[in-house]
Amino acid sequence: MQIILHIGTHKTGSSALQECLRRNDSLLARKGIHYARMASNKNCNGLARIVAKNRGPEVAAFVSRHIDKALALGAHTLVMSAESFYAMAMFFHKFNGRHGGYWKLESESVGFLHHAFPQGVTAKPVVFFRRQDRFLESIYGEVVKSRGVDTTIDEFVTFFREALDYGRHMEIWSAHFPDCSVYTYEQASNGMPKFFLREVLRLPDSDGFDGLDLRVNTRLSRDVLEFKRRLNATEMSPVDRYLSDLACREIAQALPDDGVYKDYLSPQARMALMDEMARGNAFLSEKFAMKPFPSVSEDGPKDGVPYSGLSPEKAALLAERYTRITRSARYRVGRGALLARQFIQQRLPQFSWIIPFGRSLSPQRRRLPN
Repeated sequence: MQIILHIGTHKTGSSALQECLRRNDSLLARKGIHYARMASNKNCNGLARIVAKNRGPEVAAFVSRHIDKALALGAHTLVMSAESFYAMAMFFHKFNGRHGGYWKLESESVGFLHHAFPQGVTAKPVVFFRRQDRFLESIYGEVVKSRGVDTTIDEFVTFFREALDYGRHMEIWSAHFPDCSVYTYEQASNGMPKFFLREVLRLPDSDGFDGLDLRVNTRLSRDVLEFKRRLNATEMSPVDRYLSDLACREIAQALPDDGVYKDYLSPQARMALMDEMARGNAFLSEKFAMKPFPSVSEDGPKDGVPYSGLSPEKAALLAERYTRITRSARYRVGRGALLARQFIQQRLPQFSWIIPFGRSLSPQRRRLPN
C-alpha cells in the first residue's frame, strides 16, 4: 500500500483540496484510494496538533486504524492531508509564545510522526511550496485576519523567518521519510485539486469529481485587512476577538479584494528575502527535483502596486459597517451564546452536555459561493 502524507503547506490551496477529497471519498474508494481524516473534519490538522503539542498515543492509533480500514476496503493508496504538519514548531509553539529550540522541536515532532507508522510501513510526504515572499505575504494576511496579529509585515518577517527556510525543513522530513515529493504551488496555480489528482494520485481522468474549482478561504482586501490590524491592537475579550474576525469576513464579502495591492513587502525587502532563501531553494531543486520558483521579474501587472494606506474616509466607512454588524440582533444573540459556552466550560464543566444545543445560536463563518 502506498501512503501519501500531504504536509501542506499553508496558503497553497490545501483547504480546497481537502474539501474536494472529502466530498469525493466514496468515488476515491472505488478507485482504490482511502482518504483518512479526523472525525467530523475534512483533514488531519487535529492530528498534527497532537503530534506537535503532546505526541500522544492516539496518533499511532489513528494511523493503524486507517491502514486497517484501507486494507478492508481493498485500497492500494491511503491519503492523509494536513497543512499543519509543516512548520509545527512555528504554528503550535512559537505562535503560542515558545521562542527557543525551534529546529529541535520540529525534528522531534517529525520523528514522532515517523514512529507512529507501523514497522515496515512507510509514508511518502508530498509538499507544495509557494515562493517565500508570496507565502509570507499570504500567511501574514491570514494571521492578521484570524489570529489577532497587529504587527507590521517587517516585524512579522523576523518572527516567521524559520518557516520560510524550506530547505532546512525538508532536510528534517527526508531524514525520517526518505521518499519525498516537492512541488511548487505555481505548478498547480489555481487548480490544486485537479493537479493533486493527476500528478500525486495518478488519476488522469477527474470527470465526475465534485469541487474541483473550490475557493474555500476568503481573502480580505488590503483596506479591510489594515482595518482588522488596527482592531487587533485594541483590548478585547476572546469572544469579542472571535466576533471581530467574523465581522471583518462579512465586510470582506461586501467589499471583495480586487487583488491590486498584493504587495506588503517593499521591493528591497522582497529581493533581500529571496536572496537569503536562494541557497535553500537550490537545494530543493537539486535534492528533490523541485521546479524553480518564478523569478520576481516574472510577477504580473498587479504586483508591485504600492499601497497608499487606509484613508480616513475609508476607515470611517469600515468602522460604520463594523459597528452595524456587531450591534445587530444576530451578533448580540451569538455573543451571549458564546459567553454562556465559555462560562460553562470554565465554571460548570458538568453541564458541558448543554453546549451542542446552543451552537445554532452562534454566528457562523459564512463561505463565499463556489
